[in-house]
Amino acid sequence: MDLLTAFVKMVSALAIVLGLMALTAYLFRKYLNPKLGGAGGGMLLRVKGTIPLGVKKEIALVEVGGKILVVGVTPTQISLLCEMEPERMAPPASPETRPMGIP
Repeated sequence: MDLLTAFVKMVSALAIVLGLMALTAYLFRKYLNPKLGGAGGGMLLRVKGTIPLGVKKEIALVEVGGKILVVGVTPTQISLLCEMEPERMAPPASPETRPMGIP
């Protein structure tokens, strides 16, 4: 009987620890993550798209405060290339209107 009692206590303790971990993850996602710009929150910064230029080098379109920023990104630096207004952005081309050979 001692072995069975010890096993039940161990499984109960494990269930309590896993339940607390699940509760912590839920509370983090619900209350803290939106403030950090996570899913469901009012994101202050949104990456609209990136284009790789080489190894660890890319150009990114970033939406911040109602403006579109074109930035160059390298492993050691982020540089503002230009600033655009959202209404000047053309909608993405549909597959039917893209030129041949462009994915």
